[in-house]
Amino acid sequence: DGKYYRDPVSIHFIPTPGTNEVLRGWLNNEEIESGVLVEEDGEYLLRVVDDAGNDVEIWFAIDTQAPILLGITNGEYTNREVVEITTNEKRIQYFEYRYESGDWIKVEEQKMSVSQEGTYRVYAVDMAGNTSIVYKFVVDRTAPVYTLTGVENKGITNSNVTLVVETEATVVVNNLYEIPTINTFTDDGYYKVTLRDLAGNIVNLQFVINTSKQVVVNDKIISIMTQHNAIDKVRIEGKEYPRNSGYMLVIPLVEGGFTYVRGKPFSEQEYQTLMRGEALEFGVSDTGDTSMFVAFVVDSDELKKFEIQTVDDPEEEDNTLMYVGMIVFILALFMFFFIFFMKRRKKEEDDEDVEETIYDDY
Repeated sequence: DGKYYRDPVSIHFIPTPGTNEVLRGWLNNEEIESGVLVEEDGEYLLRVVDDAGNDVEIWFAIDTQAPILLGITNGEYTNREVVEITTNEKRIQYFEYRYESGDWIKVEEQKMSVSQEGTYRVYAVDMAGNTSIVYKFVVDRTAPVYTLTGVENKGITNSNVTLVVETEATVVVNNLYEIPTINTFTDDGYYKVTLRDLAGNIVNLQFVINTSKQVVVNDKIISIMTQHNAIDKVRIEGKEYPRNSGYMLVIPLVEGGFTYVRGKPFSEQEYQTLMRGEALEFGVSDTGDTSMFVAFVVDSDELKKFEIQTVDDPEEEDNTLMYVGMIVFILALFMFFFIFFMKRRKKEEDDEDVEETIYDDY
């Protein structure tokens, strides 16, 4: 009773020795003859009754199929924090797994889990003794390793950039085309480079190559004096800039050119700071990994092509809501006095009508 079989089961009714008792049997509520052969996989309940009404029940199962592991696939790379493994069986005897080149470890549970990064091999044995294939999988939560030469991430340069990806990964540029894991970028432009390893770990890189002294901003050609990286802050180093110069903050576009964000001529104080050889820094709004800022120092005449703002920080307090609130308040005040005036005028007219009625009666 309660046994699992990997082979067909033959059922025979054997009377008690020395008796002539008649035995009848039912398998899953269907009457059967002694000597029947059960071959199909499944769970069975056998009931045998003698002619005196005594009965016995026996549960058994036939399982000829090897278990299938669930939660992983053979050869899988994953970056999950916890990998939980079960099977397609209701019950199994145990799992057995091996981490890297260590010993095999038995887990006598209906599920198991691992979390440590590395290579695993695992199989399961079901209640009938069927053994699954050995599954191999890798847990990897480490981001792709790379070397970027010629520019920093979210930086701008006027020279070539070389990327070397040291782990097995796909390298996609601007979400458009795939490149080798060793590549040198030579053309001017904005590059969004995505590294994705076999486990799905991702690194996003962004940089701009600009070797010319001109850039296209909002379809306008702008002459530039120098260029600066912009990550969390724009940092303009102290150099010999003309007095009538200023900065222009832009966002590079994958399709080429730049979108204007804001521009501002250097104030006298900022100019003197630069002339002393000190750096000028101001904050920028973080747009995440999907875009980056770049700052160009340009002549103020070039800046006049755009609407020049006078704020240093785009995150500075926005007074738009305050102005809208003031307008709403003024409109509400005007409506209040208008309604009050109209009601008062109507009352006066009604009073005049009453006086006329009284005079007519006299």
